[in-house]
Amino acid sequence: MDKSDVDEVRSQRLIIEIRSLAMAKKGLVEVIHLECTSCRQNGQKGVSRYAKVKNKKTMPERIEMNKYCRYERKHTNHKEVK
Repeated sequence: MDKSDVDEVRSQRLIIEIRSLAMAKKGLVEVIHLECTSCRQNGQKGVSRYAKVKNKKTMPERIEMNKYCRYERKHTNHKEVK
């Protein structure tokens, strides 16, 4: 297994853990994905994505956060995608 395979397994485990948390709340929370905006605009090979749990009742608008992009190796703006 190389480094990319290990990263893939870690991200899959994290998504499973987040989904189990979301299911426990019975519909008030949902799993969302944050995607790097600069990777999309520049047309790079990969796009940095993060999974996060969001409470629909307290935060109805879309989330924007500064997160680390491993493809650009710096902190960039990440927006919620459907």
